[in-house]
Amino acid sequence: MLTFKISWKKRISKLDKIELPKLNEEKKQIISLIIEYLEDNKMGYIKVPTGWGKTFLAKHIMKKYYEQGKVVLFVVSANNQLLDQTFYKNVDNQLPLFPNSIALSSKHAKAGINDLKRFVELDNNPSKSGKIIFASLQSINNNEELRGYLSQKADMVIIDEIHNFIENKGNTFIEEIDKNNRQTKIFGMTATPFQGVIGHLKFVEDISAEMNEIFSKNLSMCIAEGQLAELNYTIIRNNESILDLFDFTEGLKALEQNDLYINCASDEHIDRIIRRTNLAKRIYDEQINTHSSKTLIFCAPTKNITSRDRESPDKVASFHAKICAAIFNKEAVDKIDCTFSFSNYKNNGFFKDTVYLCSVIPNREQNEILKAFKTAGKPPFVLCTVGMLTEGFDYPDLENLILFRPTKHAVVRTTNWQSLKIAID
Repeated sequence: MLTFKISWKKRISKLDKIELPKLNEEKKQIISLIIEYLEDNKMGYIKVPTGWGKTFLAKHIMKKYYEQGKVVLFVVSANNQLLDQTFYKNVDNQLPLFPNSIALSSKHAKAGINDLKRFVELDNNPSKSGKIIFASLQSINNNEELRGYLSQKADMVIIDEIHNFIENKGNTFIEEIDKNNRQTKIFGMTATPFQGVIGHLKFVEDISAEMNEIFSKNLSMCIAEGQLAELNYTIIRNNESILDLFDFTEGLKALEQNDLYINCASDEHIDRIIRRTNLAKRIYDEQINTHSSKTLIFCAPTKNITSRDRESPDKVASFHAKICAAIFNKEAVDKIDCTFSFSNYKNNGFFKDTVYLCSVIPNREQNEILKAFKTAGKPPFVLCTVGMLTEGFDYPDLENLILFRPTKHAVVRTTNWQSLKIAID
């Protein structure tokens, strides 16, 4: 039997009330604009900067359709952290925001397609409120029967980071929705409405002839109105060529992918990475006043490692995050050989000051790392991550951010605007 991952929180009295912070006047007007637009149109999207509150706005839109008894599908491209932050009222105690809601992702218990059908079609709801399904595009595309059923049953589809649907088979799912249910409304949100490089750009409007911009606001406007703040940042430059650091075996096509991979094909390549990371560590030591502040480091995925971590592609991809953690812990300076052992823990079992986070770490341990990182005054103080937390990571007390990976955008929400420092290598 085809199965997928599902979490179904049944309706119980203490979950009946949907509590959302109030909207400001601007967002109230925008929601009215969106709903009015979708009354006469099939699909549309908004373009606003990171941190403006797209996901917060989406929750209020979901609530409106939910209260009308509609089936709402909320989709992210491939980000379980963002999915959980939207699904749960409180991620720590696992209470869902909406009583009649489910989450389809790799983090939840298995169930069959018939369980989903019973959830959607069973009328066990005296208040006549709707149903909300939270899912990743990967979960949907991995199950043809699931994809077909959702494309028929959803009244409203809300897509966060819709630009990822341009090159992520998302446009195929949207076409299937359009074919199976012309009444379904599709609403997307993005901060960067394009994918690709100059000469090969594709835009959100390319998903469908019916996809149009409903509202947009740029970063300068948000800063001028006090909604967002300017950042204090440092740009680190070195003499290493991007062609020597990253894998361009397929030529400039590499720039069209979501990530550039660091090339670790030889000891010389690895030495370049170590020099580059040591430079960032030196600047960190010079500019960060207290090492008890919290710092998030986005590392780049690696490939072509010839001397170690051959067990799986995921372990190879996480190699830079491990190197970075070792250097920031002062466990390695110039060389990392095949005998080097990477660990997030001290001998007493507690976290080191710097740890790495990647997909090969079990989910339970990932959650423990994130919980400890968000705890003020206790290690880990530096978190090196690869392929995770790149969209929709909420941490109000984050003070420092270091980017080792070329990126179109990184979505990190914090209230510490005045002390946040960004080092871009």
